[in-house]
Amino acid sequence: MKERGPRANEGQEGRVIQRMRLENTNDRHYKFYQVDICYNEPSDMYYVEATWGPIGTSGRYQVKGQGKDLGNVVDNMDRVLVQKLFKRGYSMTDVKRWPHEARKGDEGCFVDEDWD
Repeated sequence: MKERGPRANEGQEGRVIQRMRLENTNDRHYKFYQVDICYNEPSDMYYVEATWGPIGTSGRYQVKGQGKDLGNVVDNMDRVLVQKLFKRGYSMTDVKRWPHEARKGDEGCFVDEDWD
């Protein structure tokens, strides 16, 4: 049996299909920023969730974008990641994927490269 992706935050009915975790431990900063692409089957929508805060806490949460087209949602995620990686001093610490949680036909469409 395939491993299920984790549930989305805040009681959403969706499942995470990709999770990217960033951390900033420079200059006395101990912060994390996590970006999830989620799929909500009942509404047939994808959305990007961001969770951030001090390392070791559950952090704060916000939906950064949503839509029926996975490509547009991935573009929203890319925009968030570029800002954090290149302007805010974060570094990528973990990438996980659950492609079978995506809509049928979209399993191979999400970001497939690691950001280093």
